[in-house]
Amino acid sequence: MAQLIDSSHRPIRYLRISVTDRCNFRCIYCQPSEGIKLLNRDEILKYEEIISVARAAAELGITKIRLTGGEPLVRANLPELISELAKINGIDDISLTTNGMLLSQYAAELLKAGLKRVNISLDSLNPDKFEKITRTGKLNQVLAGIEVAKKVGLNPVKINVVAMRGINDDEILDFARLTMNDGWHIRFIELMPFGSENPPEEHNIGALAKSQQFLSVQEIKDKIGAKSFIIKNFNVCYQAVFEFLDLARIINSAVDKLFAEFIFCDIVRFKHDLIKPVKKLYLISIAYCI
Repeated sequence: MAQLIDSSHRPIRYLRISVTDRCNFRCIYCQPSEGIKLLNRDEILKYEEIISVARAAAELGITKIRLTGGEPLVRANLPELISELAKINGIDDISLTTNGMLLSQYAAELLKAGLKRVNISLDSLNPDKFEKITRTGKLNQVLAGIEVAKKVGLNPVKINVVAMRGINDDEILDFARLTMNDGWHIRFIELMPFGSENPPEEHNIGALAKSQQFLSVQEIKDKIGAKSFIIKNFNVCYQAVFEFLDLARIINSAVDKLFAEFIFCDIVRFKHDLIKPVKKLYLISIAYCI
């Protein structure tokens, strides 16, 4: 059987599928306040077409599928798609990236359909700031969605935080503490170059961005390391993700070190009608409280 491999001859087993370009948020780093020009509905793949692609991908060695958008939960009957994907031989993990606004409504149904876990975008713990960033979102609804997801068993719940200077950088420690106190898995993500208020021309790929809102992984590390963590083996890369994992629940004790390792993650992105491989460098950091 043929298998998908990357340029370094490593097998590709992870497929991301964007099921819609529609979203109920208008995040300041993603799109203008009036929204974007949407595809015609007949240009969006039908569920039957997505399932056909997933079956073909499974025959090439894909074992994990992540559904994204836009906001995937605004597309009607998403649990039905998940249920059909879960029946595909070889697919053993289905996950979802969401802004969480509709999650409390659908979490139980998604789990029953075959969803394993969720990633939730959450850039502020302050209701007013959250509404300013998302323009339309309500923090209480997202937090409720997180709690329902944890309650029904969509674990681990991972939280994606886009770090922005002058906007939410004062909350970095608050998010980091949640890994120890509430068992959240927090991932800080560098600001990416798109959106009318964050145009590509203000970024230098491979170097620090010119955008005044850009906050590097190194700076995030410095903010946390200066307070309550010791950081070792830390490097900076573009589009890196800084992730805290709470081990206190596992080891039930406190030690005084942190270690980190780099993992290359090869993903195939499938957006509407486009398939292309994407390689990201994730920084997986396991944090111990001191």
